Amino acid sequence: MERISAEEARKHFSKLLGHVAFGDNVTIITRYGDDHAAMISLDALRRFQRMEEYIDGLEATEAIAEMKKKGGRTLDEILCKHGIERDAL
Repeated sequence: MERISAEEARKHFSKLLGHVAFGDNVTIITRYGDDHAAMISLDALRRFQRMEEYIDGLEATEAIAEMKKKGGRTLDEILCKHGIERDAL
């Protein structure tokens, strides 16, 4: 992981973009010596988003299991009981 100042990133943006996009590298952009942003490839962003969605799904599954343990029902169960299709909402 490399670090580059915002000023240097502006000066060499095209080169930095190629370095990140085609080398799958991560570059931290600093400002006044502090980390402010990261430049990553689109592939890396998509991997991150898939991981985030997977973790969200796991957390939702755990939350539903916990709710059911306490006697709760999901929205789909409630709608089904009342003969309402989810698409009708």
